[in-house]
Amino acid sequence: MMLYIAYKYTHIADKLALKDELIIFAKLLEKSGHSTFMLGRDVQKWDNTNHSLPHKTMIITKNIKKSDAIVAFVTSDVFSKGLIFEFVFARLIGKRVFLVTKREYLTSFLKMFSTKVILYKEPDELEAALKCIIN
Repeated sequence: MMLYIAYKYTHIADKLALKDELIIFAKLLEKSGHSTFMLGRDVQKWDNTNHSLPHKTMIITKNIKKSDAIVAFVTSDVFSKGLIFEFVFARLIGKRVFLVTKREYLTSFLKMFSTKVILYKEPDELEAALKCIIN
């Protein structure tokens, strides 16, 4: 299955730690046989300064359309307009949205727009938790 990985980025303080977490997360999904797309890794090469908002929005919508589902990896309670856009757009075009997060980051909005919520406590629990993302 082709999975678009959505995540909060702009107002996250430790972007290097987030990048490392996202790489591990994508590898777990790929280990399960999925293909993944992440804007930061695949287009921006982890440099968020070289793309305008309209350009990013076009890339995001194109890749959400190409994906079978979205997997949102939420690692903080920071508000993200971009993540909200990805959730709403995906649901409007009929895509499944899997939310992967810790209980303390789960909001009613994210829960409402998710097809399935996958909660975990520690990073080493992620692999087992992700087994429910199947065709």
